[in-house]
Amino acid sequence: MTSDTKPGKTIVKRTQPELVEVNGKQVISSNRWNDDKIAEFVMLNGHEWLTVGDLAKCAWRHSDKATKDRARRYIHKIYQIILRHGYVLVYDYDGKRIERVKLLDNNSAVERQAAAYKAEQLRKRLKLSAEQYEQALKLIGPELSPTNLSAVISTTSATNP
Repeated sequence: MTSDTKPGKTIVKRTQPELVEVNGKQVISSNRWNDDKIAEFVMLNGHEWLTVGDLAKCAWRHSDKATKDRARRYIHKIYQIILRHGYVLVYDYDGKRIERVKLLDNNSAVERQAAAYKAEQLRKRLKLSAEQYEQALKLIGPELSPTNLSAVISTTSATNP
């Protein structure tokens, strides 16, 4: 932070957080969760699976149960930001909890089905607008019919270790 002084007042200019490299790992300079910077981190590294712990380490520089739970609460916001940039986020579950995320690989039918199912869930929970939902379906691919997605298993770990 920098400060400028004027007669009788001090103005503090806050710097925007950035992705910086510390000990070979990308982290947010503010040591706080920032939706835009986490989305940037996922877009840079998300062609491979990223664990929720990786997201927590990027934001808070450590990964424990509490930080992973906090990261899981924000992932739907990351989905929306990444969608604005023309990508779709795929989730991998371990039971009921999100364990890993990655950017959609359109060559994988399993990932496309999982992404379509998750888009439908987010729409039903009002986490996506109708326009965002339509955009996600366009990016996922026209071959998938959203009518039969409830039968799709949303985990991709069986075919993509």
